[in-house]
Amino acid sequence: SVKPASGSGYVFSQVNKPFTIAPATITVTEATVTPKVYDSNTNAEVTVNTISGNVGPDDVTVTASGTFDTKNAGNDKDVTVTYTLGGADKGNYKLATETETKSGNITPKTITVAKSTAENKVYDATDDATVSIAESDVTGKIGDEDVTVSATGTFANANVGDDKNVDVTYTLSGADKANYQLASATGSTTANISPKQVTLVWGTSEFTYDGTEKTITATVEGAEGDDVVTVKTYTDNAKTDAGNYTATATALSNSNYKLPAEASKDWKIKPATGEVIITLPAEVYTYDGNDKEPTPIVKIGENTLAVGTDYTVTYDNNKDAGTAKVIITPVSGSGYSFETTDKDFTINKAVITINDATVAPKTYNGNATATVTVDPASNTTGIVPGEEAKITITA
Repeated sequence: SVKPASGSGYVFSQVNKPFTIAPATITVTEATVTPKVYDSNTNAEVTVNTISGNVGPDDVTVTASGTFDTKNAGNDKDVTVTYTLGGADKGNYKLATETETKSGNITPKTITVAKSTAENKVYDATDDATVSIAESDVTGKIGDEDVTVSATGTFANANVGDDKNVDVTYTLSGADKANYQLASATGSTTANISPKQVTLVWGTSEFTYDGTEKTITATVEGAEGDDVVTVKTYTDNAKTDAGNYTATATALSNSNYKLPAEASKDWKIKPATGEVIITLPAEVYTYDGNDKEPTPIVKIGENTLAVGTDYTVTYDNNKDAGTAKVIITPVSGSGYSFETTDKDFTINKAVITINDATVAPKTYNGNATATVTVDPASNTTGIVPGEEAKITITA
């Protein structure tokens, strides 16, 4: 406004002339985007570090807000920054630019697995372990985002044992997995490997007695891969005598396997049957006053029977001249089954030899008869000692 001064040589009315005071321009010379951990949103924290263009002590400030291009984790991500003036004197200022693009980082959020559980398993010749993770043991996931933690495990070895160490490897999966990282990708737990039960296939269980040992064995089915498993020990699987038995498998050669609950098998050795053949050292003997007891050889087929074990021997009419018998009777419980059998043999009469005889003198009597005497004790041989023989001679 212009108006005349008092005492001036001019006289005029006050004149008003408008003019404009333009806002001072504030420039943000340094602003930084604070790195953040993934939080499932695009919000960015931006700090204005320095500005230029503000006048003296004026109360003017610049604040900033930012938005990441996406919510996903990554480095050097685009951030749209918006600046805003504040303070009592903010009306006297304007921003050189209200928005700009800067870069910032979103690091993956950490997921922590407190523990995992390995399942006990039956021996399968591998060191593979099945591992599960309870949802309550996983922390760090945001809401219902699509990220899960799975686990694979490996036993220290494939062999049977209790409280065996299991090395665990954790893996993230799901559409949002790139926004997360594991606090640790490995862990450990323990579990048991129990023996695998096998099947026994028994061999021949019926034999015929022949005096030799008979054995029943079983083969093992159900072994894994190239494992070799046999029955190591038995009870009552080897016998010689005829009878009914029960064999039991008691141990396997490989401790990674176990016998079935029923590991026994009934088996038997049948008594041998067939024609009994009796052979004597001789079938003709001469009477000598003693019992004749020839020792027989007794066979059924090719098998020679044992006296006392398989049969007993008795004799009939085996002293006097005539037909005698050797009688073979089976022994109860023997490995051979047959009926009582006999065989004849002959005892011939003893032959007496007259060595000398005495003719008694006589007076002619008109006939040719003569009286002859023999002393059996001194003039004969062939008479059994202690026995008497009457010799009649006609001459």
